[in-house]
Amino acid sequence: YKGDEKLYRALKYLSTITEENFPSEKVFVDGNKLFFIPVKYETKPEEKCPFEAHEIRADIHYIMKGREGVQIADVKKMKGIGVYGAEEPDYGEFEGEADGQIYINEGYFVAIYPGEAHKVSIMDGEPKPVTKILTKMEV
Repeated sequence: YKGDEKLYRALKYLSTITEENFPSEKVFVDGNKLFFIPVKYETKPEEKCPFEAHEIRADIHYIMKGREGVQIADVKKMKGIGVYGAEEPDYGEFEGEADGQIYINEGYFVAIYPGEAHKVSIMDGEPKPVTKILTKMEV
């Protein structure tokens, strides 16, 4: 990942986070260009997880504990149902069909770039707790 300087910088920071130093609030490394959001929740049925996409920032979902499903789709194939910036900057909701799905296990991550609609927090069988760091990285 050293070829992508921004991604590599984010991953280097993520590699320093442990259960003992898990942040209690957002950590800004480079203002709004690179920040980390600690998240703890229970996974949900797929139908309760909306598709979202971003125009400015990539998301890196790093799972520290648990397992969650992630669906990806080309945002150009999706129907917009929420306006970018209506609820928060750089966020839009969409509906449509996924192009694929993966499960992220503990210690793994997925990087999702602008133009890629995604559903996260999808349960595998039944709801289970997840602890993760969501990275927002301007690209």
